[in-house]
Amino acid sequence: SNTYDAEILASQMEYLPKDKILNGFDEIIKREQREDTKRFLSYEKALYLQKNNDNSEALKIYNELIKAYESGINTGFKAENIYYNRGLIKEKLGDIAGAKTDKNLGKRFCPECDFKLKSDIIQ
Repeated sequence: SNTYDAEILASQMEYLPKDKILNGFDEIIKREQREDTKRFLSYEKALYLQKNNDNSEALKIYNELIKAYESGINTGFKAENIYYNRGLIKEKLGDIAGAKTDKNLGKRFCPECDFKLKSDIIQ
């Protein structure tokens, strides 16, 4: 099952090289049947990329996920995290105005949240 595959991938993240981990994400996403689960796994991949300072690639995924969310598609996770995390990336890439907008949106969706790069798969 893909849940089992994701758990195996998570356990391998400490010792596999980055390219193998990314290929693992891509394979699991490709095999997944449910679109909401594919988006959840894409979100986890974006978190992994962001934690490894591959901000441009993570930004592409966050943009796709936000586009899905804004068109009313069930994303499988909370929108405030996507906006806030995208804001962190924009800040690192020098888009200060965009970063402020996204981070504020995340905080507006969830004023009580303590935003961290938290993953359900990545430890």
